[in-house]
Amino acid sequence: MLPVFSATQGLFSQQLFNRNFQPGYQIDGNKITAMTEDSRGFVFLGVRGGVYGFDGVAYHPLPFPDSLKHYDVSMLADAGQQLFAGLSSGALLCWTNTGMDQLPELLIQAGASFTDMVFNSRHTWISIYGNGIWFRSEVDDKSLFTKVDKLPDESVYDLHADDAGKLWAATDGGLLQ
Repeated sequence: MLPVFSATQGLFSQQLFNRNFQPGYQIDGNKITAMTEDSRGFVFLGVRGGVYGFDGVAYHPLPFPDSLKHYDVSMLADAGQQLFAGLSSGALLCWTNTGMDQLPELLIQAGASFTDMVFNSRHTWISIYGNGIWFRSEVDDKSLFTKVDKLPDESVYDLHADDAGKLWAATDGGLLQ
């Protein structure tokens, strides 16, 4: 077993990161808590009290409510012409070409964090660690989110909508469909 390990060790020991992109202004210790990329290749970074776009050269702050500056951005998701951010306060923000909106807050437990957001042709799904899965119909993009009842485990880390339209959830209790 040792010779096999020695032969494959080089495959996994490559240096993956060789540049550290530091913002030109103070960001709460540069702690990045969420990240997503849009279809144009623009990377968005969530931090405590803000969201920044990164074009590979410079950071660009997005408008952010002063009342939410002391909360972490725990989730970012790109939906084509919309960028969503879930905050540790339970707030859900949405940026479009016309500006930023704060969507109605979900009734989540204190300390629960948004973990993922996925989209299909009929629904938007949000996972919240400690508070399960929420969804809304795509018919009305301003509609409220509704909580999915009777999940065997509400500690949801990640979501995936497959090509068949089925929703998968990674939880403390295993994989749910």
